Amino acid sequence: MQSNTIDSRLEDFDWSVRAQNVFRANSITKISELLAMSDDELLALTNFGQKTLQEVNAFKADWEQRTPKVATGRSLTKTIPESILQLDISTLHLGQKEIRFREAGIGTIGQCRDQKLLRRVPSVGRRTLNLLKGRLEAVERCIGGDEKLDLDRYCEVCGIPLLPIDQEARTGQEFLEAIPIVFNQIAGHLPDPFFVEILQERLLKGPTEKKTLEEIATTVGDRITRERVRQKEKKLLQQFVGALVWDEYADLKLHFRPSFVKWWRAAAEFLIGREDIDFDEFVSGLCEIWNVDAGQLVNDLPIILAIVTGEGRMPDGFRAATRLDHRLYGDLPYKTLTLPLSRLRLGKHAAYLDKLGFSTLGEFIEATRIGLLDQIEGRATRKTLAHLRMVARCLDGQGYINWDKYRETLELVPIPTTSPKSPAEFLANLETNIFRVIEAVEPTKRSKEVFRLRTSRSPENRLTLAQVAARLGTVGPLIKREENLMLQRLNDLFVLKDFSDVQIWLDASWLECWQTVVHAHEENPKDTNIFAKKLAVQWSISYETVNDAIPILWAILTGYPKGRPRQKVRMIEMPAPASPQKIGRIKLRGFRRFH
Repeated sequence: MQSNTIDSRLEDFDWSVRAQNVFRANSITKISELLAMSDDELLALTNFGQKTLQEVNAFKADWEQRTPKVATGRSLTKTIPESILQLDISTLHLGQKEIRFREAGIGTIGQCRDQKLLRRVPSVGRRTLNLLKGRLEAVERCIGGDEKLDLDRYCEVCGIPLLPIDQEARTGQEFLEAIPIVFNQIAGHLPDPFFVEILQERLLKGPTEKKTLEEIATTVGDRITRERVRQKEKKLLQQFVGALVWDEYADLKLHFRPSFVKWWRAAAEFLIGREDIDFDEFVSGLCEIWNVDAGQLVNDLPIILAIVTGEGRMPDGFRAATRLDHRLYGDLPYKTLTLPLSRLRLGKHAAYLDKLGFSTLGEFIEATRIGLLDQIEGRATRKTLAHLRMVARCLDGQGYINWDKYRETLELVPIPTTSPKSPAEFLANLETNIFRVIEAVEPTKRSKEVFRLRTSRSPENRLTLAQVAARLGTVGPLIKREENLMLQRLNDLFVLKDFSDVQIWLDASWLECWQTVVHAHEENPKDTNIFAKKLAVQWSISYETVNDAIPILWAILTGYPKGRPRQKVRMIEMPAPASPQKIGRIKLRGFRRFH
């Protein structure tokens, strides 16, 4: 034999051709793996007979003479620092038998070296004792210069994956960044393909993306029942919690770095002892403990909630919250939070949400954050959440919406094509630009003709309703109704800035000119002459220039060409939904111990 270490490869030793073929066929490559197997386990291997068993047992006997005994009450080869002796037994990765050791009062590496304590452990055979001996030997070999266990070297010697592979989580932000990386790394070390599918397609996915239990049951390997998938999911979550919170690895054949584990244990300290918690308290509490922003936290919420609740299914009250882009949970500026939802292209859903009391972006985010939207789940909620995910991609580094990016993403038609350089230019092109808006929006089928023949003209040149009706082959009352609808639509766009269901983009400078018009009208709501003079003074242009545009401006502001009081005409009437109530609380079952 060339070496005397448990991590030596079998191929480095002299074996018969028969034994080499058996080892190769059964993927047995290391001394530690061979020593851990009993005679019955060896004989159960394909093509493993009595002759090969005799050869292996002879090797094991020779190995026993060459290696120190386990747990003699003294150091195996050298003194082990007390800090290492006090390490939890989970460091040794003894599998399910670890539970037996704990039940016998053995919970540290030092206690594993005590022969008297080991005699108390029931149902522990030669395989486990050989594994224990190998792990203790590896501990001795991996003591660093600072008298601490070199965990990287130890895991390498024992063949145990150490996660994260190349990343330390020194801050809460680094921890959150590591979560998806670590759990995707875990997938490569899970022995059961159902475990891999459950982790990647359920635990790491949001509610709209995760596969159902039925889908996993029928698409992975041999078909199993939905209930069996649920049991496997529960077992996998218990393994994660055992390792991350309680230092109990059992069958989880990998090890987590202490810098990654400490954040989970901080969360456990915050949550253990509580039976349930609501979304707001849950998120704000973890943000404080981990010193992170809510936006960062929500991005990893599916797997965090799965571990905390012990269930792969997202709690009812949290589903909408996870569908909102995590960037919208960040520290957004006041201007972004107070943005009316009617400025976004949400269609009729903006009016529906307004009836519920959610008229601004901030109100919608808050309603999502505390779970109110789960009670009114429907098309309005789904469409708004989808649109806001696009809005989130348009946020700049300070949390403001980049409107140029928003316009380009939606491919909105700009009107006017160039910004007015002066109020005079705004007035000169007013009729042309409004006609373009009417063409794009089409309030009614005859809006363009009504605007051209009647609304845009001065009083002396304006056709009567009867004249317009005669030209268009209809009746006066219908023309009047269409004109009212058209003016209402234009007022919604230029005055109220309700862009929810239009696919055009009104230039910001052009709208600023309209804002000046609105303010002048508010100060002079009855007299067109005073109104025109006020604008002329404010814009430093002639009264005549302003007066030429007064018929159009006055009609849109008042809703009637001759200045009569405008009446609000609602184009869409939707049933008023019941006011939502605050959601219930989620049950915190994930951090409980299961043995």
